[in-house]
Amino acid sequence: MVPTDLKTTLPAVPAVLGQARRMLDEYAVTPIAERLNDARLVISELVGNAIRHRSNGPTVDVRLHWDGRALTMEVTNRGGGFEPSLPPASGWDSQFGLVLVDELADRWGVRSNGVTTVWAEMRAASGSRGI
Repeated sequence: MVPTDLKTTLPAVPAVLGQARRMLDEYAVTPIAERLNDARLVISELVGNAIRHRSNGPTVDVRLHWDGRALTMEVTNRGGGFEPSLPPASGWDSQFGLVLVDELADRWGVRSNGVTTVWAEMRAASGSRGI
């Protein structure tokens, strides 16, 4: 059975990027499978940014949600938030990964309320049937 929600807390170190990508393997038998390689790039970018920009706290939280039509990836850290801009306001040496997220995800955004959550949603390819 495919989980609708997967959650984990990861140490805020770059070595966990592979672990975050492997979480997506749970969805290999769903209609989102055609987009899992793109989802792996997106989750790597979201987790990497959360680690790089956290203001304190030794961990980041990862949540994946599958509703039968779309996969939502959320990564939360203890950072103070930011206003995303595309292209990056500070040049191509910073926030370039969000350009990648913008290209690959169907929707994405940022929520800040004491912690910062960056989320991205990827819908299954049209014509796919939900499981």
